[in-house]
Amino acid sequence: MIYIISIAVIFAGHTCYSYKVLPEWGPCHSVLSNFTAKRSCYYKCYNKNYRWESGMYGDGTNCVHPTFFRRIGTCMRGNCILPTDEGPHINNTIPEEPCDGLYHGRGYAPKCTYTCTHRGRTKRGPYPAGTLCIPTNKQGQRTGHAGMCMHGICQSYEDLVTTHANIEKKVFSTEYHKCPDKDHYGKNVLWSCYYYCNQTGAWFFGHYKSNRNSACELFQPDHKLGWCCKGQCIPQANCGHAESTTRGPM
Repeated sequence: MIYIISIAVIFAGHTCYSYKVLPEWGPCHSVLSNFTAKRSCYYKCYNKNYRWESGMYGDGTNCVHPTFFRRIGTCMRGNCILPTDEGPHINNTIPEEPCDGLYHGRGYAPKCTYTCTHRGRTKRGPYPAGTLCIPTNKQGQRTGHAGMCMHGICQSYEDLVTTHANIEKKVFSTEYHKCPDKDHYGKNVLWSCYYYCNQTGAWFFGHYKSNRNSACELFQPDHKLGWCCKGQCIPQANCGHAESTTRGPM
């Protein structure tokens, strides 16, 4: 059996290549041991009953890369991936930027991929799933609602509600609530009671004020309107409180 391995994303700075590999094969007690690097991230072996078994080595298994001068890498979902932090460390007095794959900036991450330098080498990759983000274009302008990074893409919280019950509470946590309450002067009905602001290059969220100007869509079958209340669209204006009325002298 021959496996055709195709990689269409960037791993360790190498882009888009494909190659054919033969699975590691032989007796299972030898093939499934971890004493030597595997020539493939797949295996086919026969057990003591002489029955054939096949499968894929687990992530982290050492493997011999088939195209880059037979360098040692590690298996990741069936692909032999070269490490990204090889190379001599250059001593200098300039501290290296964090290169741990986490977002260390203020506010929402403006994208779900990172580029950093570690030991003189450039490292690229996606932020971990669950990193809070807001989609922006090349000019730094917001292009959608806040959400979470999933596989290197910023997914809007609205698209994740059905699979992540508490997504809205997480995305709009107190840590990111730094925009002041805002009046809505437009004639349109709001689809969301959140709005966003950029503070010295970092994105945060705020609420539309809870008054009759902030009419919103309740998203119910009868299409009735609601009013914003601390980020939520509810059936009553002013968060359900009675409106104050001021009368002049009789």
